[in-house]
Amino acid sequence: LLDQLPAQSQEPPFVAQVDLLTTSLATAYTNGWIGDRMFINSLNRQLVNARKSLEKGNVSKACTQLQNFLNQLQRVYHNTLERQQKGKSRPKNFLTQEGSTLLTGKTTELLAKLGSLGMIMNVPGQFTTLRAAVNAAKPGATITVDAGTYNELVNIQNKDSLTLLASENVTIQGIRIA
Repeated sequence: LLDQLPAQSQEPPFVAQVDLLTTSLATAYTNGWIGDRMFINSLNRQLVNARKSLEKGNVSKACTQLQNFLNQLQRVYHNTLERQQKGKSRPKNFLTQEGSTLLTGKTTELLAKLGSLGMIMNVPGQFTTLRAAVNAAKPGATITVDAGTYNELVNIQNKDSLTLLASENVTIQGIRIA
């Protein structure tokens, strides 16, 4: 898994955190906290896809992919616990408490940073103007801006921890940050 990581460079926001999550996945496998090579490959593909989505500036898609990754981890961990409680052997694709703690914690932290817990807003998907998204933003929100030219006056005031993530080929004219 570690060999598949690209060399460090100027990456878009949050790509490095996905790389750290990939490293944690490899660590969990090496330590025997997670099992079955097909399961590992499936999880790794999800992280590779989330990374690609972030590289393209598609934060919403990356959040969905990371949430699916987290859901799969939780399903396998609960299945592992159920089998252990019934005195059965560990399933082929298992996840121990150590692996669950490591991977779930890092994934949840990344999702929170990305604002996936109800704080991602998209222009022009959810809001037709950048101004409307900024006005509706709560503290800690992330606004993703798709490619295009936005000719509007936008005043950003009293917006704690507001993050604007713009894909390539975005021109925003008329922003004033106070």
